Amino acid sequence: MQKCRVCGNADFYKEAGYFFCKTCQTQNEDIREEVFELRVDNTTKIRKTKIRQLRSDVSGGELGWTSWELYNFILIGLTNELIDLGVPSDIKLTILQLWATYLGKIEVAFISTKKKCMPKFARRYKKRDAEIIYGKVQSQKRNRKRKRTASSTTTSVISSGGPSEGSSMRELNKNKRLLATADYDRYLQSQASSEGDNQSLFSQSMCSMHSSSVKSSDNEGRIQFSSHAKEEARKINRLSKNVPRTKRAEYKAKHTSTQYKIGPHIITPMRLWAIIYLALRIRNHPIQLGDMLRYGKEGHLSYYKVDHLLPPEISINANERKFLTQSTEITHKGMRRIIASIAKLLGVWDIICPDFSSLVSRYCLELGLPRGIQMYAERLIALSPPKMAFDAKKSYIPNYEGRAIAFIIVVLKTLFALDGITEYQISRIAEKINRCITKIVTS
Repeated sequence: MQKCRVCGNADFYKEAGYFFCKTCQTQNEDIREEVFELRVDNTTKIRKTKIRQLRSDVSGGELGWTSWELYNFILIGLTNELIDLGVPSDIKLTILQLWATYLGKIEVAFISTKKKCMPKFARRYKKRDAEIIYGKVQSQKRNRKRKRTASSTTTSVISSGGPSEGSSMRELNKNKRLLATADYDRYLQSQASSEGDNQSLFSQSMCSMHSSSVKSSDNEGRIQFSSHAKEEARKINRLSKNVPRTKRAEYKAKHTSTQYKIGPHIITPMRLWAIIYLALRIRNHPIQLGDMLRYGKEGHLSYYKVDHLLPPEISINANERKFLTQSTEITHKGMRRIIASIAKLLGVWDIICPDFSSLVSRYCLELGLPRGIQMYAERLIALSPPKMAFDAKKSYIPNYEGRAIAFIIVVLKTLFALDGITEYQISRIAEKINRCITKIVTS
């Protein structure tokens, strides 16, 4: 039984096809009335009223959580793990702003402040999400089969000069069933309310809800795709011209380009890591990308298994648990590419470059190098400060850590005269000395 989310009351009244709580006047967004109309001829129309449940199944139980909601919980868990590693708690606000902007860019949430919009799907989406958001999704194969049947029927009509007897009987029986259903619905309505109420309801439905009702009946079960998904579909449609005709339909329906798969429009735990890294750079925190990778391998920052970050009251099945378990190896270069694509999508250009002197000091300490190496590297940085600004032309986030290590390597090569030739000559001289010593010992 449906209950009000505000006061818990189970009594609702209907107004313009929507249901409102009798106690607190709050609209119940889980159920609504839909009106379907069918024109039999010029003088007869069949109208059918249907109460549709949006968020719950027939038994009254919740359908579950969408993948975006699960990722929302996972991002909260990752943020808490980051705070446990020493990051200030005010980074939550930055991550929230980036996450909200990201959901708006992929047209999942925060799309408009003036009207209520349904979440739109990417080219690759979860069937479970479509069932939760749009209800029962129409089968593509069934639609194609109906189209073929319609075309073949039209061909037979043209060839024979008129409709066949079997098709006429089917249409007649279908119209009879619809008329009987309409009569039964009108009988139930006449029993529940007076004739005047029925007349006013019919006028309101015909005048104010005709266009929206027809539209809802036409689009029931049809998935709305985002703008980037439509652009990808147009791209696949152009590429399908080079595919054999027998495989063209399947290619259009299922194929996705590699550039779209690795782009920012499909949410994965790696994209959540990219958002976290951007927040760290905006806050200019000492934790670098290499530290995040090390924390991930050591288990301090979850990536390969994230289902434990969900609240205990959320139960997931085996497929969802497998969906949240990552098998793709996370790499430094791959993360820098994904971070760059996320930054371009979100419009994050003011990425603060870390202090290279502090990075050099830290790496010299971790490598156990002498104090003089650090001093020479800092002087080299002062003489030639690196300019590593991120812009729209770059496909990767700058490798700040690699540049700091490069300064240390240049100092070491200079001090030990390792110019790429000297070290090989020293090795060959050492080999000759070792051979001479061996001959003397054996003789």
